[in-house]
This record gives sequence, structure tokens and C-alpha cells, in this order.
Amino acid sequence: MWSGTKEEFFDLYRVASRYLKDTFPHLKIGGYGSCGFYATTREGMNDFYKGFITYFHDFLKMVVSEKLPLDFYSWHIYTNDPAEVLAHGRYVRKTLDEYGLKDTETTLNEWNYGDEGTSHAEKRTMTGASFVAAVMCGLQDEGHTDSAMYYCVSLGGLYNGMHDNVSDTYLKPYHTIKAFNDLYRLGGAVRAEGRGALYSAAAVGDGGAAILISNPTADDITAELCTMGLRREKEVAADYYLLDDEHDMTRVRSEIFRGDDFSAVVTVKAHSVVEIKLTVR
Repeated sequence: MWSGTKEEFFDLYRVASRYLKDTFPHLKIGGYGSCGFYATTREGMNDFYKGFITYFHDFLKMVVSEKLPLDFYSWHIYTNDPAEVLAHGRYVRKTLDEYGLKDTETTLNEWNYGDEGTSHAEKRTMTGASFVAAVMCGLQDEGHTDSAMYYCVSLGGLYNGMHDNVSDTYLKPYHTIKAFNDLYRLGGAVRAEGRGALYSAAAVGDGGAAILISNPTADDITAELCTMGLRREKEVAADYYLLDDEHDMTRVRSEIFRGDDFSAVVTVKAHSVVEIKLTVR
């Protein structure tokens, strides 16, 4: 954590960014890990948090006026609302674009469930897991953030919601990351459109597709799932995997269908995640 003045940090960035880019032109140079833009989404924030906004704009003014390298801009957020993560992502992208930095990548390099320093127990439960899945689906859907680094998986860390190092067991949020990797490995992102409080992402690849749906709310939600344009003459198997308090991405339902389109009614329980895998047979 930087403990000097803003001016001292700006001087550091001037010298370091130029030297590093000149010496290692192939490397991406950027920063600075902003501690959040809560004043843009929450009322009544004090001057300390409002100062993060001023800091951001002053930094970008310096970068633009002095033509400093800024290949990426990094920022943090801790919240229990996936929508707030997306709002901050939109704000960062919009602000960078307004300064003419449209090629600067945005990196959410620290995020997790709950306000800073709180909700450590919930990070390890389905409350945290459904939040993690919702954030990843939302970021994938909106496309304004280039990368996001869940914080963290360090041994004994309070923020570690992935793995219990004492019992050597995987925790609920781990399974959401693994499920998102299923989509990533398919290779082709597909637009997932939805309404209401559900978050979703989809992907397609050779021989199949996958859909990830998260309900981070405290209420069960029933929705109709529709896929179009599959153009398959063979049978397609739809396997439903559930992540909740009793299941760790366990298959709980299977269907077979033919044709170009697929429709199904799915009830996504409160604080649960569903992955649907479509496989050509």
C-alpha cells in the first residue's frame, strides 16, 4: 500500500514507466491498483473515498499530458453486489475512453465478496460462490473489463474462499471458477441475454456448448432457457449440474433433444449456480 503523497507517486510513475517501457518495450506497463470508486455508486461517502475519484482523474491527466505509458489500468472492489462491480467496470472503461485511452486495458486485479475486511466466512459459502459466478458472468457479458483476478488463494488467507488448507478440501467458490473454465476451454463466447436478477454466460466449441447461470439473491428464480441456431441433425444431450449447499456441481438432470433450438424451464435456487452442458451424441 502506497504511503507517500500523490505527488511522490506520480513522480515515481513518471520515472519508472518511462524507464521500463524503454528498457522492456515488449512488456505491458501500467497501474496503479486503485482502491475503488465507491463514491460513484454509494451515497454519503466521505472525502477519503471521494479522493479516489480525484486521484484517478489527476493520474490520467498526467499520463495524457506527458504521454506516459499506460498499457493497462488496474483497480479493486469489495462488495456484496455484483451489479456494483459491473458499474465500476463501466465507469473505468468510460473514463479511460474519455481521456483518449481507448487502447488501455482495464484490469480488476483484486475483488471478492463483502466489503473490505468483512464477510470472510461468507466468502467460503454459497453466498460467496454465487457472487463469484455472477461477477464472472457479468464481466463476460458486458465486456468492458479485460481481466479479473479473484483475491485470493493464499495459504491461511482470510480472503481465501477457494480452498480450506486445514482440511485440504475445495470450497464452494472453487467450483464456480472451475465451471467458468469449462466455458473458456470451449473457445467461443456466445451472447447470453437475460432479464431479472440472474447472471449468465455461454460458450460453444467442437461438439458442444455450455451455459453457466448464477442466482446471487436470497430468492428462488424460475426462468425459461432458450438456445437458438444449434443446427444439429444429431441428438444433443443436455446435462444439468448444480452447485448449492448440498451439491458440488453434481449432475441432477439430463435431457435429449433434436433440432436447431432448445428450450427448458430451470429453477435456480437462492444462492446457487447451475451449469448446463450440451453435447452432440
